[in-house]
Amino acid sequence: MYLTMPPPGLPFHQQQPTRRVLRFLPRVVGWGAVLALLIFVWIAHLRPALHDRAGIRAARELAAILLPATHVPSPRLRILQHTHRAHGGIETASAITHAAYAAAHGYTHEMDTRNYVGDDAGLGERMMNKAHSMARGLESELAKPLGAEWILWSDADTVIVDPAIPAHLLLPPQAEAMLSAAQDHNGMNAGVMLLRVHETSVRALRTVIELYEAHPDPGKRSDQPFWGVMLRSNPDLAAHFYKMPKNWLNAYWLDEVDEGPVLQIHHVNWLKEVPFTPAIRPAVAVAKEARGRARERGESGNGFELMPQWRDAQEAAREWWVSTGGGIDNMRFLDEEDGVYDAAGALVEPFVDR
Repeated sequence: MYLTMPPPGLPFHQQQPTRRVLRFLPRVVGWGAVLALLIFVWIAHLRPALHDRAGIRAARELAAILLPATHVPSPRLRILQHTHRAHGGIETASAITHAAYAAAHGYTHEMDTRNYVGDDAGLGERMMNKAHSMARGLESELAKPLGAEWILWSDADTVIVDPAIPAHLLLPPQAEAMLSAAQDHNGMNAGVMLLRVHETSVRALRTVIELYEAHPDPGKRSDQPFWGVMLRSNPDLAAHFYKMPKNWLNAYWLDEVDEGPVLQIHHVNWLKEVPFTPAIRPAVAVAKEARGRARERGESGNGFELMPQWRDAQEAAREWWVSTGGGIDNMRFLDEEDGVYDAAGALVEPFVDR
């Protein structure tokens, strides 16, 4: 028995089911493709753009609340950042929150946009812009009669979450301390650092740059592995390195705020895809509360000293630095090609799949 198709002119209800499906299949496929395209555009472009706009609005709200400080604290501090591309959402919000925070505490701030490595540089080489920017920043402050005494380097994917925490109270008080950074599960993170404005710090940065430029195949690596090489191969410089707690300046999640003091959130790697507005909202709430406390006392300032986290940060820093010495013992260093090295230069976690 053969299955014959009815003439095309028959009413739809008289056509066999197979023909009905065949007639509507192109439409279903077409609308499915349109729907898939819309979902892709939403996920890849529209939703991130909306998140960026919301985050930038929150950053501007914070900046509108914070008042410029009326005095410069001691030690003098400069917040330095760098971006080698046109400002995106996170870079814009980072610049806004850090500039407003710096002004509110009497610090200075700069978002460096110079390209130190050339337009044709690969991703790894572009990351070296950070080391060049740090070196230039240190040399610039050294040349000033009353320049900054410390530089807080903060990557352009960090945002302030608690403006009441004074960064200058977190600085290591030891005269020998020149460099300070934290480490995460991979090791030292060079994206957030404290640098004393001193010739020793400049020498450390110039050594990092020289090591990178002398490497036979540096292109796949960022600046971070060369910090490890510099510290491991120069004990005199490593002696001036002081480890800081990760959460002070390099927290990754808002949940870590309970393990404070937490000044800022760092949206590293894939965390850049996470909306950053929720990280700035607490900063806005803190700024409003601090201003409210100041007004209740008839004061016109930001009121940060009236907040408990000011005192908590001061006490946390005192307890940490009194028990912390210089050196890279127990530090680990990530190499994107090889794995994780320890302070002695042993490869303790090799990347076996590479």
